[in-house]
Amino acid sequence: MKKIVYAFALLAGCFLASCSGDDNNNPGTGNAANYLPEANGNYWVYNTTLDGTSSGRDSLYVKGDTTITAVAYKKFKTKDVATGFFCGALSNNGVRTSGSKLLVTGSASLAFSEVLTLNVSITDFPFLDAAAAAGTQVGTTSGTISQDSGSGYTIVADYTLKSIADQSLTTFTAPNNVTYSNVKVMKMVLNLKITANVELGNGTIIPISIMNAQDVLTSTQYYAENIGNVYTNTVINYQLSDFSSLGADLPIPQTGSYTQTEVLVNHNVN
Repeated sequence: MKKIVYAFALLAGCFLASCSGDDNNNPGTGNAANYLPEANGNYWVYNTTLDGTSSGRDSLYVKGDTTITAVAYKKFKTKDVATGFFCGALSNNGVRTSGSKLLVTGSASLAFSEVLTLNVSITDFPFLDAAAAAGTQVGTTSGTISQDSGSGYTIVADYTLKSIADQSLTTFTAPNNVTYSNVKVMKMVLNLKITANVELGNGTIIPISIMNAQDVLTSTQYYAENIGNVYTNTVINYQLSDFSSLGADLPIPQTGSYTQTEVLVNHNVN
């Protein structure tokens, strides 16, 4: 299967998708809870596509209350394994409201292939700010992840994840022709640099740059007041360095370009 990115609990953010009937007014309130109602039992059902082809159906719901390091959160779950970025980012993680912001704590993974999956832990990453002006960086987190390939080299990934406030829309029409009022748009951008540390067998390690730092993932999410996330468009695009002459068989495709969408088709919120 091509590659589906289950991203980040980190998420929430809003994305680069087309819509109709929109403008740049600043409707709604600054209370983040209005844009992802967190009552126990609330649920949202999404149809997901990958490069325009149906790839699944995700059911995200609020399972109940949980405590992480003495802080109260709402535990989000999916009925089955998530196929979409947004649902995958929140599933099994804790979400809480702090004023105008929605914060997520937990772990998430980014799959570049069946072999290479980068796992990231986050704490109170703001994925939505209902009061932020368009263009404002709401949150950022960075770090380094190492993974043994099992073939004599180690993959090292340096990442930076940012959440950025986009537009506030009076109306937004989703791809299934459902129109919503008072919509906050957030954008999430993942910048990634990948190095292969190759072991020569005599204790010497040679670092080989296999991907220069670049924005590999941009996810745009639309949150409708008193409903929650109604649409997510996630674009993955990357280009590796040409390392074929080195004879290294890395478990990562040379290039990647994928577009995933998640469209709300059913929900129940209180």
